[in-house]
Amino acid sequence: MPGDCAVLVAQDFLPLNVVSAHRALRLSRALLNRYDRLYVVCRDSRSLDPSFLDHEYGKDLLQNPRLIRLDTTPILTHYGYGATRSAVQRLVGGLATRAFCGPGVDWIPAVRRALRRIPATEVVRLAVATGPPFITFNTVARWAESRKSPTVLDYRDLWTANPQAPYPSLSRSLVNRWFERPANRRAALLTTVSEGCKAMLGPNAEGIPIRVLYNAPDRAYLQHYRHIVDESRRNGRQSGHAPGSLRIVFTGQVYSGCTFAPLLQAMAALPRAKAAQIVVHYYGDASALARREFQELNFAESLVDHGRVSKDDSLRAILGADLLLSLIHTDRVSSNPAVTGLMTTKVYDYLLSGRPILNIGPLNAEAIGLAAKGGSGVFHNVTADDRGGLTGFLERALSNQVNASDPLSVSLPDFESQLDVILDEAMAVSLSTGR
Repeated sequence: MPGDCAVLVAQDFLPLNVVSAHRALRLSRALLNRYDRLYVVCRDSRSLDPSFLDHEYGKDLLQNPRLIRLDTTPILTHYGYGATRSAVQRLVGGLATRAFCGPGVDWIPAVRRALRRIPATEVVRLAVATGPPFITFNTVARWAESRKSPTVLDYRDLWTANPQAPYPSLSRSLVNRWFERPANRRAALLTTVSEGCKAMLGPNAEGIPIRVLYNAPDRAYLQHYRHIVDESRRNGRQSGHAPGSLRIVFTGQVYSGCTFAPLLQAMAALPRAKAAQIVVHYYGDASALARREFQELNFAESLVDHGRVSKDDSLRAILGADLLLSLIHTDRVSSNPAVTGLMTTKVYDYLLSGRPILNIGPLNAEAIGLAAKGGSGVFHNVTADDRGGLTGFLERALSNQVNASDPLSVSLPDFESQLDVILDEAMAVSLSTGR
């Protein structure tokens, strides 16, 4: 087959309905616009829990004949998103994750075999690896060297510098020295999701260029979003909230330092009759934590737990909200770039919806600047310790005094345009340095 090709290594890929798979989807679309063929090394979806799969989202990409999928199976098939779970594999996988500061060491043999399946006659112009997992980055970079191809490593999260993860300090130090830094040195360029993550990656890059690739929408996603908006308008889901009620929607993960506690404490400061008018709808796979927190603070009746849903259902919920909740961290001002730079993918969906957003996070959170730069007046940041500010905001929202805007009116970075500039630079770096 004539023409050039690229290779993308992404364990999480469609139809898996998780954020890392959504980023891999956007990378794939952009690479197919640039190259004749794209080989995607990913996990075989047949081994995954069906509740994590969304066969409708992005199916146009999977049906593209220029995308050649190389399905693989890690050794720990019953760990992570596996269809069936194994206590032994959870133990082994958990220990391996702490030892290597992330999952995926069991995926390395499968990645090697898959890369060997790419014909030697193919002209591979570029290899891209996105994580997590990150442990395969060195495997991909070494293979790309053998094919005289530059490598771009995409850090969707941080590896050894991840402040949220319970990794032992010795593991962080050894993995950083033996795995992360060697992989980075082989790359032409590194990408990550925010300026904060870029700052944290800097000491591990040793002069390798690092560029921010915001996980913003691409053109295909905006078109899909517009379709959901039109559908919501036809069904009358954006008529404003009913008098005497407030529908708050939160999508995604909650975890330590990023929970519903500040919101619930603000609700507790309201008169009980007003607090009873607030209903929080949760969409995500941390249902147990959410339910426990609402129960502990005596608001169990205020939570509607929808659990894990399809991407489209998540967008419909966002468009039907009276108020969207975004949680970044409980710090008032943070000196940790990984905290200030936390750029959840939901913030882009939230901003596109035009619905009012209550963001609970530090005053120096990077998301505040992104919202302001995009011209959005719906983004309201309140720190977790400002109980009066949070309570007052909820009172204004209950009185319908918090403005909304038209969907799709905000200006966000374009994923494809960002990536085109980055790939041009990566190719130039490769020519000048031989990486």
